Amino acid sequence: MLEHDREKNLTALAFAFFLSVTLIGSLIPKAYSQFLIISIYSSKQEYYLNDEIKLYGNLTHLGQSVYDGIVALQIISPENKTLTIRVASTGPVSQENYPVRITQFYPSDSLGNPKTTFNKGTFLYLTAYVVNNDLIRHSLYFAVNIYDKYGKPWDVSSSTGGIEPGETKFIVTGYPISWEFPSGTAVAYAVALTDEPKNNGVPHCPEAKATFQIATSEISTITTSTYKDGYFYLNFSMPTNSPSGNYTVRATSIYQYSTTTTQLNFKIRVPDLNNDGTVDIYDLIIVSAAYGSSEGSQNWNPIADINGDKTIDIYDLILVASSFGWKST
Repeated sequence: MLEHDREKNLTALAFAFFLSVTLIGSLIPKAYSQFLIISIYSSKQEYYLNDEIKLYGNLTHLGQSVYDGIVALQIISPENKTLTIRVASTGPVSQENYPVRITQFYPSDSLGNPKTTFNKGTFLYLTAYVVNNDLIRHSLYFAVNIYDKYGKPWDVSSSTGGIEPGETKFIVTGYPISWEFPSGTAVAYAVALTDEPKNNGVPHCPEAKATFQIATSEISTITTSTYKDGYFYLNFSMPTNSPSGNYTVRATSIYQYSTTTTQLNFKIRVPDLNNDGTVDIYDLIIVSAAYGSSEGSQNWNPIADINGDKTIDIYDLILVASSFGWKST
């Protein structure tokens, strides 16, 4: 009898254990699926200085793709400086759907009066209105990015603070236009976040965009951020004297009260072959001296094989020429 009861108890315990494992296993995917997840990618791990940087990714929530999400992206240089800070979207979004939002953003004079054309050697001003329609105070990190007609970021200006319930902030940002800034259409992007993404700040709303003209009335189109099928895309080119090394992309998002963050790295290569802090005639001479050689040749120089194809040819010369004049900052 005792033996029979012992067997019944062991059977019951085994069944309870099996049921518990099954239940826990069924709950794990459900718990996991409640996370908001950013996936972010780079088209290449290494870029040359004049390559176009191509970043893309998507959001998932409850295991499903998000088609109306926004993602803050901060690009940080090897010197720990912000190259650009943007807000991309995974689909069509509107400022009207966010309690803290940018209601106006446009080029102006120092008093906020609209203005569209600026000369080199003068100041460009950009005016923004940020409103808080929420019932609570929010932290506010506001930044303006300046891009030239080639899609190169030139400057990021930012301010931090808070915005009270019902408050409208009037923000005028000034930027000196250097003589080196390319003539033509330029563009500015304004972002409103809780903090920098590197500090886990998330976007309050989509970015705002404003175009203006530098030393010309000619107008052209500049597009650096797009979306398609639930994916966000951010493309840009590196500033002329960008340092070589590893760059960090910090990405954050908030969706239906869930937040998430992730990051990736990409590398910028500069053909400063003799490591003297500049790309000049001496770097061209190094490539020219080994021109036409391949691995194993008498005049082979692996340093001159910039693109790593085991042959020193016109493509290596082009890479040096395209970065000619670069100087380490």
